[in-house]
Formats: sequence, C-alpha cells, structure tokens
Amino acid sequence: MKSRHTLNLFLTLALICALAGVFIYFLTTPERRTQATFTMSMIFLLFSLIISNLFAVRIAFSGDERQPPYTFTQCMLAGFYVAFVIASSIANIFMDMSAVNYFLLHATGCALFILPVQFINMASIKSGAAKQTIRGTKNNLKEYSSRVSNIFSRIENEHPASAAKLSRVRKLSDNLLYSEVAEVDHEIERNLNNCINLIELLGKKLIAATEQESDAVTNELLETAITAEHALKVRNEAVLRSK
Repeated sequence: MKSRHTLNLFLTLALICALAGVFIYFLTTPERRTQATFTMSMIFLLFSLIISNLFAVRIAFSGDERQPPYTFTQCMLAGFYVAFVIASSIANIFMDMSAVNYFLLHATGCALFILPVQFINMASIKSGAAKQTIRGTKNNLKEYSSRVSNIFSRIENEHPASAAKLSRVRKLSDNLLYSEVAEVDHEIERNLNNCINLIELLGKKLIAATEQESDAVTNELLETAITAEHALKVRNEAVLRSK
C-alpha cells in the first residue's frame, strides 16, 4: 500500500514537471534554447522533481512514527517550490533575465524553501522525542501494574488468608494503570521502580513462605505497598506541577 502511494505521488509530480518542461520548451524560441537560462530552467525543474519525490517517499514510508502536521506541511512546501520553479521558468521566457539574475532568483527561492523545512524538522524531532518519552512512561506504568497484579494473583492462589490483608496491593495495581502519563524526575521514577521490585520480591517470598513466616512477610509486603503508594502520589503531584 505504501509503495503504491509513493508511486502515485511520484507519477503525479513527474507528470506536472514533464508538462511544465514541454510548455517551457515550446514557448522558448529555438535561438534562446541555447542560452544558459533555458538550461538552468530544465535543471531546476529536475531538481524540484527530485526534492518533491524525496518528501513523497518520506511520508509514504514514515510508518507509525510519522507526524501528519509536520509531514503535510513539508509536502506543501515542496509543492510550492515546484510551483515557484515552474512560474520562474515561464516568467523568464517573457522577461529574458540575465543568467546571474536568474540563478539568484532560483537560489533565493531554494533558500526560502529549505529554511522553513529545517525549522519544521527541528519542531518534529522535538515533538517526536516528547511522544516517545510519553509512550515509554505509559509502557512502564502498564508494566508496573501488570507485575503487581500478577504477584497478587499468585498470592491469592497460594495464601488466600494473606491476600485478604493485602487489598492495598490490588489497589496499587489499578492506581498504577490509570496514573497520569507524563515525564517526571528520574529520581521519582527510580523510587517507584524500586518499590515495585521490592513488592515483587516480597510477593515471591510470601508465596514460598511457611504458615509461621507468612504473617511477618505479609506485614512487610503491606508496608512496602504503602511506601509504593506514597511514591506514586509523589509522582502524580510532580506531574501536576509540570503542567
């Protein structure tokens, strides 16, 4: 599907540039076809075709990471550049510019096209990095929730009496899953991660514990769950402050 879209974009742009080239060729008198400005028109027309199709390929093969506002704007700028090259080439037929002035005109047009594209690239990179960070944070919270939920389910199967005292562990799993997704200080994330690791460790210890040991491990696990709740609360408050 992407290859087909790329081919369609290429054929459309190629057709536009080919038609423009034909019109420019026949509108130019035979004696002026040997001038440098005519050759420059054909070269810049080919250059605009290559540039436009590079953007077409980029959009078609950008996959799930593509950012429509940025890629669409870049494609529009590429289209405007093609239109500028065609308009300049046709205008030169009637104005008969000097080679230097004609080259400077195209150089200015190219610069006015490249600069906005570079600014858009910078914005898209920053936006893409932010989205990737948020996606990573969301995956981490989902993983924490899954780990806590899994260890609690195992405790329920092995030690139902202890599980009845650990309702906060189940609640912690839900709170993790529905927490606000945003980037916070690494120290805050590290504290939460350490709590989850300890809950998982104590959960496994409780599963393997004897009846005599289970009460002590259960109390320790409950205290760790309370600590994890506090770490999650600190994280949520940090998220609210960052908005």
